[in-house]
Amino acid sequence: MSETKTKKKDFQTQKQAQPAMQRWMIVALIGLLLLAAGFAFRDSIAAVFRPAPTPTLQGGLPANTIEQAGFVEVIQMPDVRSVYLFAEPNPQAEKIAELQPGERGELLGQDLGGEWLYVRFGEKTGWTPIYFFSVTAVE
Repeated sequence: MSETKTKKKDFQTQKQAQPAMQRWMIVALIGLLLLAAGFAFRDSIAAVFRPAPTPTLQGGLPANTIEQAGFVEVIQMPDVRSVYLFAEPNPQAEKIAELQPGERGELLGQDLGGEWLYVRFGEKTGWTPIYFFSVTAVE
């Protein structure tokens, strides 16, 4: 008789555990859905706030660029292995090329704030922070 009570008690315990297990599975599923939605939302927000391309003037220089002529050379700096050439004067912009210390290029211009150079290295033209370069201006 006690064995029957034990089986009945075990059955009731299992029956009570099933809704708890189902709730846990539902919570886990909702969590996964929210996680997936968060990644989708992040990507859509990134597309909305991506910087617009720099408008160019008829002469070929981007707007808000002071025209300069000369040469630039990537300087060797401690803990800096390479420097990026960006599509825009913004470190979050698309990276066009990776430049190594000692590489030389053509100076085309500078932003109005004096922090970015507009340069050409071979076939690649873009923006790079001024503090990584030795600049030789041609008057």
